[in-house]
Amino acid sequence: MVHFFCKIRSAAFAISVIIILTLATSCKKMLQINLPADKITGETVYSNTNTTVAVLNGLYAKLVDYLGSTSVRLAGVADDINAAPFLRTPFYKNAFDVNDSGQSDQFWSFSYGSGIYTCNSVIEGVTASKNIPDASKSKLLAEARFARALMYFYLVNLYGDVPLVTTTSLVTNSNIARSPVNTVYKQVIEDLTFAKENLPSNFVGTDLSTVTAERVRPTTWAASSLLARVYLYKSEWKNAELESSAVIQNSSLFDTVAVNDVFEKNSKETIWALQPNNNQTPGETTSTYEGKAFLPLPGTNISGSQASTNLLTSFEQGDLRKQNWIKFFVDNSQSPAITYSFFYKYKNGSNDSQTSQPQTEYSIVFRIAEQYLIRSEARARQHDLIGAKSDLDIIRRRAGLSGITISDDNTMLSNIMHERQVELFTENGHRWLDLKRTGKVDEVMSIQTKLKDGQWQPFAALFAIPLLEFTLNPALKGHQNPGYPEHI
Repeated sequence: MVHFFCKIRSAAFAISVIIILTLATSCKKMLQINLPADKITGETVYSNTNTTVAVLNGLYAKLVDYLGSTSVRLAGVADDINAAPFLRTPFYKNAFDVNDSGQSDQFWSFSYGSGIYTCNSVIEGVTASKNIPDASKSKLLAEARFARALMYFYLVNLYGDVPLVTTTSLVTNSNIARSPVNTVYKQVIEDLTFAKENLPSNFVGTDLSTVTAERVRPTTWAASSLLARVYLYKSEWKNAELESSAVIQNSSLFDTVAVNDVFEKNSKETIWALQPNNNQTPGETTSTYEGKAFLPLPGTNISGSQASTNLLTSFEQGDLRKQNWIKFFVDNSQSPAITYSFFYKYKNGSNDSQTSQPQTEYSIVFRIAEQYLIRSEARARQHDLIGAKSDLDIIRRRAGLSGITISDDNTMLSNIMHERQVELFTENGHRWLDLKRTGKVDEVMSIQTKLKDGQWQPFAALFAIPLLEFTLNPALKGHQNPGYPEHI
């Protein structure tokens, strides 16, 4: 985390703003801001709504890769994926290498090295700005706090106790201890409550007011969706039900759609999505991060990441999700023939065409099916089996399956977790986080890790704090997660 802050001296704020604006202006379809070098100061950046929107657009552009890699890497850490031998890294085999900066510490390094700092910079800059109208201020602050809450949600679920950084102060951030998970969650809930109250209820453009069909800026419904997830993870069942219900009841904006249409851009299933970062140059694909990662390379039918046997055997007969979200290729050149699979939720991958393809998919961060599954579980935990069945059956029938039979609480919860596995696989780390929060991670991964050529160790349920942090942040010394070293 704090290595980002420690490298920046007296000009920290101005330099970081330059970096942020560079990101913002490098992304197609984002608002273009060109300022003279000697005018790029905190006061200039937050002098009006447009320049501040550009900062947030730069953050969203970075979140595309961060959340995309979260989907890919956490699917590999869990039991969604059977990786090809050349992709069987220590990370994939649940033997996390504290020196591998490209694997388990990527979540830490982005969140603290760029993401959270940007959010804090926006919050401080917009609050102090004398020129941004109050109506725009509240929306900008809400977007920044929403994004900060999202990153902290992943941090506490991947690392446990983490430093709670809410300022750009170098003095504070260069020597900051880990805060308990519940303390971090308290801040997350405060941020999301503010966001829910101040984000627009419709999807808007970069002027923060014009209604648009593009579902790429967060709304009050995105904040409620993350709040519902947070409350579920905290076992606050009633609050989880209330927040998910608020989203589900807005049927004018959100509804389930046909399985094959779920991941099309701006589908009614989408609560919030991110546009892929593409330059639209000849030969460059317009695919999502997930599409590039999971689909076969041009001219081939085999991907480096196949669906695991555990996932494939979890589908019921006739499940449309298996038929539409996983694709199979039979290699008859082998004897006997070999059947390969690859993930097909996102259908646009790397493309060898010399002409850019139309952009038809965005990376979905929140969608309505998860909210039905959250509410179903929240109701089951409160012994409302009829309500839980009603929500679960909506997801099942969309998948071409019959409704479930009501029995007891434990059977209902087992059915819900099964639906989460076959509905949310390879998305945003859901499977890995579900195994952890339900206490099933040791049971499942002790078997699955062996199939990945590894050996499961229970401490691996939390990732290691990167070694560099113990050199740069004195307050972290002696507080590494169990099972990992603080130095070589």
